[in-house]
Amino acid sequence: MIFEGRNQIPYGYGRYGWTRSNGKTWHGGQDIVGLDDATVRAAEGGKVLRSRIVTDKRDRTWEWGNYVTVRTTSGEQHIYAHLAERLVQVGETVAAGQSLGVMGNTGNAAGGYRHVHFERRASDGKTALDPSAKSGCANRVGTYGAAKIAPLSGEACVLSVGPASAGDVAAMRALAASLQVACRDAGGMLSVGPVSPGDQVAVLTKAAALGLPVTASAAAKRIEIATPSLRVRTGPGTDEFKQIGSVKAGERFDVLDCCGGWYFIETPALDGWVSADFVKVL
Repeated sequence: MIFEGRNQIPYGYGRYGWTRSNGKTWHGGQDIVGLDDATVRAAEGGKVLRSRIVTDKRDRTWEWGNYVTVRTTSGEQHIYAHLAERLVQVGETVAAGQSLGVMGNTGNAAGGYRHVHFERRASDGKTALDPSAKSGCANRVGTYGAAKIAPLSGEACVLSVGPASAGDVAAMRALAASLQVACRDAGGMLSVGPVSPGDQVAVLTKAAALGLPVTASAAAKRIEIATPSLRVRTGPGTDEFKQIGSVKAGERFDVLDCCGGWYFIETPALDGWVSADFVKVL
């Protein structure tokens, strides 16, 4: 596809072959928007034939604004137009998926929105071909491809998910069990992990499907209790979360999650939240 993640043809006039003005104007490509990524990528590898902008309006190619043409390994010519920025030079060899530019609305871009106008032509550079076979987008209004989801951290970390309903908590618990990672619930706020970067993608994908926000916890900490006795609660707060136990001065714990001045800890007897105001970070 032209963009990583979701590719969208948002308007009917952005389809290949669309005509307007009683058939006088014919649209020779697809107008595609990158919803998750602004970088325009080569649909097929080849050599850069043109990388330029034409300002002389006597030359019809001025309408393309910043554009890149790639002569593909199969002999076709692919044109990527209306770019905000070009990232390749004439003569460069590019691979499929390599960055060519940034989507924009330079030239005579219809609608004034940022997109890439993608054309596919035969080896003569003139005969138009249906671009949908190369773009990965059907020639109709719609969104194509899956959302781009990347790990929040390059290292194992705890993910805070929620607030979540009882049904969503159950769904996230089931996923955590399948990944063999911990999942703790504090009034609908879930702490999942620690999870590896790969498992983070699984958690983020499920959370996105459920419409749940996700954040990565702060870097791992180890704390020491700095008061004679510190209450351990069911959640990160005093009013709505009951006390379930206490820990004593000098005891040390790994912090598994953080939330608004509270630390989640595990002890041999209980798991719960303690106030960050009464601990020392080691």
